Amino acid sequence: MRLIVVGAGGKGREWLDVASRRRNVEIVAVVESAEDKGESALRLPGKAIRLASLEKAFEMQADAAILASPPAVRAGQAIQALNAGLGVLIETPVAANLTEAAEVFDVGRRVNKPVIVARSSRFGWAQGRLRDFVRQGRLGRITHVSVADRRKAASENGWTTEVEHVQLLDRGVDQFDGLRSILGLNAVSLMTETRTAPWSPYRHGSTTQSMIEMEQGVHVHYHGSLTAGRDEYETWVEGEKGVLWTDERIIWWRKRGWPRFIPLVVRRPRVSPQQTQRVLLEVLKSALQTASTQSDGVEDTLRTLAMFEAAVRSDRDGRSVKVAEVMGDRAS
Repeated sequence: MRLIVVGAGGKGREWLDVASRRRNVEIVAVVESAEDKGESALRLPGKAIRLASLEKAFEMQADAAILASPPAVRAGQAIQALNAGLGVLIETPVAANLTEAAEVFDVGRRVNKPVIVARSSRFGWAQGRLRDFVRQGRLGRITHVSVADRRKAASENGWTTEVEHVQLLDRGVDQFDGLRSILGLNAVSLMTETRTAPWSPYRHGSTTQSMIEMEQGVHVHYHGSLTAGRDEYETWVEGEKGVLWTDERIIWWRKRGWPRFIPLVVRRPRVSPQQTQRVLLEVLKSALQTASTQSDGVEDTLRTLAMFEAAVRSDRDGRSVKVAEVMGDRAS
């Protein structure tokens, strides 16, 4: 499988590192852009060449493109790649808005090429175990969820310092998707406020506070920050039978009526941090070999992106925004 990697920021470099170590995978070109200016010098694997133009990369006879470029340009680049006969593996979020994302999938179906979305939160070991416990009914009816994601900085330099709603784009959208996966529910409405810390290097939205109403009356409090003193993450899921809590190192359980938590899952599985990328590369390879458009995750991807758009509208207008308002005809 011959690949083009688009974007030389933090995520693009992760893909380069993982793909270059896979058997029967060859990186033929890396497309850099002005948005990568804040990154350190890039060392290319094998015989890969560095290009500034996506159109030039299409001349390299690749099978697919990995798109780790800034969100604002991902959809346009994906459509270019698809129309050039390449499959695409695209980072989350697929696009900066729902309309552009839907167009990417429409083009993929039209040209019969796969569009694989890197929905990383669905692959986390802790999120996976929480999902299992919730789906098995161990908590009974879920009433409340709290998610806090505090980071010292965004995952990339360059574009993250210039965009609006940077925390949502860099981390929030993927975590909204993970939240939907854990609960097996869709969002109904969001009331969101973003702020920028005075010491923040980001122009807009380095912190996010969102109250999310999910189906079945489940309420979620989401807090995300890119200006914390250290990296921390926690999820609290409360149901009629008890509470599950995790910091992604241990999963704790407190049965209703118990005074304290006990460790439910102590040993983390020995999974490489790059396992998600390896799995996704295999999904891409299989889709190319079977000429599959991989459309199973389209609805999930669009509903998660609709949550992002609802959060942006809520922050802008100072009101609660229903996801159905964003989805329009797609909500039916």
